[in-house]
Amino acid sequence: MIHEIPIYLAAFEYPRRQLGKIEEIVIDAFLDEFGASYDRIGFNVPVWMNPPENRGVLTTRKRSLGVPEPYRIDVVAGFGSEVELIEVKETGNMTAIGQLLTYRMLFLRNFWGFSKLHLHLVCVSSRQAVKFSCRELGINVTEVGDKVAHLVSEVRGSVGHLLQQQPELSRQQP
Repeated sequence: MIHEIPIYLAAFEYPRRQLGKIEEIVIDAFLDEFGASYDRIGFNVPVWMNPPENRGVLTTRKRSLGVPEPYRIDVVAGFGSEVELIEVKETGNMTAIGQLLTYRMLFLRNFWGFSKLHLHLVCVSSRQAVKFSCRELGINVTEVGDKVAHLVSEVRGSVGHLLQQQPELSRQQP
């Protein structure tokens, strides 16, 4: 007898991987405030255009010319049978909106069995046009700017200090 386990549950079996320093600060602030509202959370969840045949827990694939790396959703959070795809950015922008819309389509190809799918942009700040676009597209936006401004400044200061010590890191090749 085959057990009908909702396949979307496999999305929560991915442990936290390191994001960029500022993105780590942003997601930590968000989860500190809202993390308790989720039953489960998966990080860097892979989705493919053509999903692997074993649609259970997706494993990493070896790189080859014919098999591209999967796209990775920053955070997949669940509450009950609902799922939320979360993109984490320092500054909310149109690229993040495009990523979320693409991730929604790919997630639907890779996982099923959930009742509702939500999209969420979590950032330090975003422009009015981004907020407007998100509202029109049904994407939730959470800005954590006030909570993390001092931490972001410290990270920016330490990166600037490193570039001053090693000027060859700040030069771009033509």
